[in-house]
Amino acid sequence: TIGAGATKASGNTDALSANVTAQTGMATESRSVSFHGNALYGRSEGLVTASRFTAGTNWTWEIGRGHFAFGNGDWLRDRFANLSRRTTVSTGLGHHLVKSPIHDWDIFAGVAYSHDEYITATEVDGLVRNDYGRPEALLGTESHHRPTETTTLHQRLVVLPTLNGSGSYRLIFEGGLSVSVTSRLAMTATLTVNRNSDPGVGVKKNDTLFVTGLTFKLD
Repeated sequence: TIGAGATKASGNTDALSANVTAQTGMATESRSVSFHGNALYGRSEGLVTASRFTAGTNWTWEIGRGHFAFGNGDWLRDRFANLSRRTTVSTGLGHHLVKSPIHDWDIFAGVAYSHDEYITATEVDGLVRNDYGRPEALLGTESHHRPTETTTLHQRLVVLPTLNGSGSYRLIFEGGLSVSVTSRLAMTATLTVNRNSDPGVGVKKNDTLFVTGLTFKLD
């Protein structure tokens, strides 16, 4: 699937906002793999107001009795969060609480390692740093629901407390709605909330993003 949304204003207001998403994957009865990416850019009155890029991959293997193993890799660049690059790898086990064509609900847990590289050196965990790596625990839940033939809802919540004794944590939530217009075209609305309890001096702890647009299913 490929999705996009954009606004452009000129005259008394000069502003541009654009968001592009892409996702692909394949699945069998015992395993699945997916890849995703997102780009957000905004400009107002000649100044950049948003510059955020993400990419990632997810692998799952069914291991029987409703259990599965997973491995994830995620990459983030966010200019306004002072992140030149954040790379996260994680692995763990999960369980299907519900698995049907209409509803599925999973819980999962594991371990992760994240490494941040900052655009400008900042104070994190009591020290001024250019980069910061740390091990993390990973706890999460994800579900998909199809209340009608044309409507799909999904949510994913992940909490990543650090394991280095600092007491910091990250929280990532994504919820979305998709309404099919045709067999390939859908209208979408997605809410993403990111919280980092220790993002560095001068950086806000919470980032919220709400995006509406259209997606096109290639296959």
